[in-house]
Amino acid sequence: MFCAACQSHVQKAAEKVPGVTEAEVSLLTNSMIVTFNEKANDKAISKAIAAAGYSAVPDLDETYASRVKERAKALRKTLTKLLVSISFLVPLMAISMTMMFAMNLFPVYQMVYWVGAQMVLALAIIIVYFPYFIHGTKQLFQGHPTMETLISVGSGVSFIYGTYAFIWMIIATVSGDEATIMTWAMNLYFDGTGMILALVSIGKYIEALAKAKTTSSLERLLSLAPEKALLISESGPIEVAASSLRVGDLCLVKGGMRVPSDGIITKGNGHFEEAAITGEALPVFKDLGAKVIGSTLLTSGAIEMKVTEVGGDTTISKIVRLVEEAAASKAKLAHLADTVSSYFVPVVLGISLAVLLGWGLGTTDWSLAVNMAVSVLVVSCPCALGLATPVAVMVGTGRGAEHGILIKSASAFEDLARVDTILLDKTGTITTGHFAVKDFAVSVDKDKDMISTGLISLESLSSHPLSEATVIYLNESGYKPVDVEGFQEEAGSGIQGVVKGRHFLIGNKGFLQKYLVQIPSTITFPGSTTIYIAIDKIYGGYLAFEDTLKEGVKDDLFRLQKDGYELGLVTGDNEASAKALANEVSLTKVFASVKPDGKMALVQSLQAQGKKVAMVGDGINDAPALEQADVGLAIGSGTDIAIDSADIVLVKSSLEDLVIATKLSKKVVGNIKLNLFWAFIYNIVGIPLAAGVFYLSWGWQLNPMIASAFMALSSVSVVLNALRLKWVKL
Repeated sequence: MFCAACQSHVQKAAEKVPGVTEAEVSLLTNSMIVTFNEKANDKAISKAIAAAGYSAVPDLDETYASRVKERAKALRKTLTKLLVSISFLVPLMAISMTMMFAMNLFPVYQMVYWVGAQMVLALAIIIVYFPYFIHGTKQLFQGHPTMETLISVGSGVSFIYGTYAFIWMIIATVSGDEATIMTWAMNLYFDGTGMILALVSIGKYIEALAKAKTTSSLERLLSLAPEKALLISESGPIEVAASSLRVGDLCLVKGGMRVPSDGIITKGNGHFEEAAITGEALPVFKDLGAKVIGSTLLTSGAIEMKVTEVGGDTTISKIVRLVEEAAASKAKLAHLADTVSSYFVPVVLGISLAVLLGWGLGTTDWSLAVNMAVSVLVVSCPCALGLATPVAVMVGTGRGAEHGILIKSASAFEDLARVDTILLDKTGTITTGHFAVKDFAVSVDKDKDMISTGLISLESLSSHPLSEATVIYLNESGYKPVDVEGFQEEAGSGIQGVVKGRHFLIGNKGFLQKYLVQIPSTITFPGSTTIYIAIDKIYGGYLAFEDTLKEGVKDDLFRLQKDGYELGLVTGDNEASAKALANEVSLTKVFASVKPDGKMALVQSLQAQGKKVAMVGDGINDAPALEQADVGLAIGSGTDIAIDSADIVLVKSSLEDLVIATKLSKKVVGNIKLNLFWAFIYNIVGIPLAAGVFYLSWGWQLNPMIASAFMALSSVSVVLNALRLKWVKL
C-alpha cells in the first residue's frame, strides 16, 4: 500500500466480502485484521484484495521478527531502485541545466540531440518505477484512484508533453526553423518527469526508515528472545531451539541466561530482571511455584521450570500483538481523515483537469497549463493523512510497553485523554491485598509471652491470610511455635486449641461470644480488621490488622489530583473501614459496601451526570465496571477476565503507571491532532499554490519538481513529529 487512499480501498474491498463484519487496515505495518463469520474464509478475502489490485496472504503465526526481515528486504530493494534512478537523474539534470544556462554555446540544430538524450534518460527512470504506472492506471480504471495514480498521471503527462515538444523540434530542425526549436526547447518537462519519480521515491524511502523507528520498541523486545534452551531429558540437559519447546517441557535456566518461554518454577529460585517486559527497574526474586516470563534475564541463582506457554501465547508475543493491533485500530480522530482520503484523489484529479483547461483556454499558454496541472497532481499528499494517526499510536503504544503499560487500541488513548473521573478499586489496586499487624495488645502484660507463644502455635496451623500475617509478625518478634493439642478451625470465624495446658480461643467477636467470653466494649478499631484472644474463656487481648498500602500510592494519588482528576475509592468494605483508608490516602470521595453489580451501576450513574469515567480494578468483580467505563484499566496482577475486559493493562500493578498512562494519552492525542492539522493545512495551502491561485497577483508558482519535493516532505514530517513521542518526559 502506498497511501491512505490505498488503505481505504483495501478496507472497502475486504468489507464487501459476504461474512466480513469488520476490517482494520494499517498503512504503517501493511497489515489487515479481519473479523468474519462462517460465510467468509481467508481465500475469499485474499481474492477480493487481489481483485482490488493488491496482494494479501494470511498471517499463519508468522513472527514479528520475520516481518521485520521482510520489511528490511523491501527497504533494500527500494534503495537499489532509488540509486539506479539517481544514476539516470544526475546526467538528465546536467543536460537540462546546461541547456537552460549555456544554450548559446551550442548550435541550435544540436538541441534535438540533447533533448533526445533527456527523453531516453527520463524513459529509463520511468521503466525503473513502472509499477507505479501499472498500479496507478489499474486503480484509475477501477474507479479507485490512489496516490500512485497521481504520480503516474503527473509524471506521465510531463513525459508525453515533452515527447510532443520533441516531435515538433524534429520537424522544426528538418524545416530549419530555429525560432520554433528554441521555443519548444524552453518548454520541456523530461527533467520534471525524472525528478518527480525520484523525489517521491526518496521521500518514501526516508518515510520507510522513519516508520521503522516507530517499531523499534517492539524490535528491542523481540531481540531479547533467546534462540536456544536447555531441555531437561532423561540423559540430562540438552541444548535445543527455543522455538521447538512445547507446553509441559522441563527446562534448566542458569544464572546469566534468558528464560526461553513462559513457565512455572519447579525447582530452585533466583532474581529476574523484568524491566523490558514489566518496566520494573529492580530484579524480582522468585521461588518455587512462581511464574516466570519468557525473555526475562535470570541474574542470579538457577532454576528448573515447566513450560506453560509457547509461540503466540507467551507474554512477549501478546505484548507485540497488542501494540500492532493498537496501531491498526482506528482512533475517532482518524475517521475524518479516512473520509477525506476516500474522496481526496478523485477530487485532486478533477482539480488538475480544471486547472489544465482553465489556464490553457484562458491564456493559450498550454505549457504553463501543463506545468500547473502536473504540480497539482504531485503536490497533493493523501499519505500524510493516512499516517497521521497510526504512527503516533505506534510510538505511543511502544512507549507504554516500555513502562509496562499495554494499550489495546487507538481509541483508548483518546478516551483516557478525555477522562475527568477515576474510580479506584481498593484491594489489589490501592492496597496490596496482604494484611499486616497494625496493633497487638494483651490485657495483662505479664501474660504477653504466653499469649504470643499460643498465638503463633495455633495460627501456624491455619492458612487464613490473617493467620499468615500473625505468624510473620510474631516470628519477627522472636517467637516460635510449640506443640498444639485439639486444634480446631471454624472457617471464617476462628480457631481453638490447647497450648502448654491452656485453652486458647482466637477469632472474631462473634466466635468468642459464642463461648461466653466477655469482650470490653471499649475495644473497637474503626477501619481495621480485628481478632480477639481468650485464654480459658477469659478475654486476653487483641490483634488489629490493616491491608497494607502499595508503595508510593499516596504520591501517585496526589499527582493525579494535582493533574485535575476527580478520584473515588470503590470497595465492598464497610463505611468505617473505607473512610479510614480514604483519609489515609487523602481521598474525599468514598463509595463503600459496593457489590460487584453496584460498581457497574456506579459507573453508569456518574456517566449519566456527564462525567468521563475511568475504572481501575483487578478482580472478576471489577470486570463489568471495567467494561462499562469509558476506559477500563486492569491491574496486571489481576484475573484474566478483568484484563480481558480492560482497554489498558498496567502490568506492574502500580498506580505510578496510571499516572504515566494519563500523561502519555494526552501527549499522543496532542501529537495526532498536530499531525492531522499539518496534513490538512499542507494540502489546503499546497494545492491552491500549485494551481496558480497566486500566480497572476504575486507571480507565485510551484513547478512540478518543487511540488514533488514538498509532497515527499509532508509524509516525512508527519512521521518525524510522531517520533518526538519517543523522547517526551512522562
